[in-house]
Amino acid sequence: WWTTHTVEGRQRLLGVLALALDPEGPPSPQLARALQSLTLVDVLLGPRPATLDAARRSLELFEGYGDRHGVAMSKLLCGQAELQLLGGGDAARLLEEAEAAFGELGDRWGEAYARSARFAAEAFFGQPTRAYALAEQALVGFRAAGDRRAGAYLQFVLGMAARFQGRLEEAGDRYQHALAAAREAGPTWVACSTLIELGSLAALRGEDARADAMHQEAAALARRTGMRRGTAHVHNEMGLAARARGQPERALPLHQEALAIHRAMVPSRVPRTLGQVGCTEASLGQLDAAEAHLREAATLALATPQPPTVLLLLTGFALVAAGRGDHSLAARLLGAAAAGRERLGVPAVGAERVEADLAGRMASAGLAPDSFEAALAEGRALGPDEALRVALG
Repeated sequence: WWTTHTVEGRQRLLGVLALALDPEGPPSPQLARALQSLTLVDVLLGPRPATLDAARRSLELFEGYGDRHGVAMSKLLCGQAELQLLGGGDAARLLEEAEAAFGELGDRWGEAYARSARFAAEAFFGQPTRAYALAEQALVGFRAAGDRRAGAYLQFVLGMAARFQGRLEEAGDRYQHALAAAREAGPTWVACSTLIELGSLAALRGEDARADAMHQEAAALARRTGMRRGTAHVHNEMGLAARARGQPERALPLHQEALAIHRAMVPSRVPRTLGQVGCTEASLGQLDAAEAHLREAATLALATPQPPTVLLLLTGFALVAAGRGDHSLAARLLGAAAAGRERLGVPAVGAERVEADLAGRMASAGLAPDSFEAALAEGRALGPDEALRVALG
């Protein structure tokens, strides 16, 4: 149910819980497992506050029963839910404790699953370069456990890690392996996600027809399976492809649709999607709307750090500053973004490269060459969060 019929699985679990949650009766190990299973499905579909409640309740029950394996799995799922809902919380600690417990219990699969979850924490909220090693370790563990579906997922994860770092050929190879495995053995959501990513790589190579076909296939798969997060993912990537082609007017409604889904389902993805909307609006000259979205995103990203997202926001703010004639501020923000990308190992590609170049041309056209270089150097001396606070005034 988790890998193929996720929506139906969730409905069945809710039916189970309706029978199990008897206020007159005592809790049971079966209730703990039902709550844990619901959390597993919700983490995939898009957690809600009730998901976190279910995860914490299952953890409490398993601790009371002395079930160490149940405790480890509930900690892992609780950490995943906190990442998506809170952008952190106690997620790092919970995931590390789960990994250690699985290791002590000799559960190679659980240990690999915990490492794959830690990958997500590092990739989106920490250091993407550290994430790659965690994904490699998790893949080895899943192979040792003989789990082909999880292996497909990890190939996808490694493809994402390679894409973050600008190793696009390697990313494509990883995605192709993931897609072949997922089409053969599942899970369906990995097939959907790898189609999206392969379409985006095709767009970066200028293969527009191939990119559009893969994105459309992924969108249809997301609709058929009821996976709205997949719909948000494909809309964001289609928007990125349109921006890279110089079509921000086509990109804007796609990013807006993704934002609506993320606001409803995955709060931790809201800052980055707001950044996509803001950059697109800035490219269209809608500077007030762009600044409002970028400010909202910046406030969220400073409260729950997302280093790669901060770099995107700096480019958006630079576009707004350049559009308003503050060329020195634009150059400083671009300098900070470039230095931050070098430190994190996440180069700008596609739409982000196009928009950084556009902001750079606008800023350099409004400044003497020496002044432009001095402003870039001043920005490079700032940390990304510090530069974001400068952008916020």
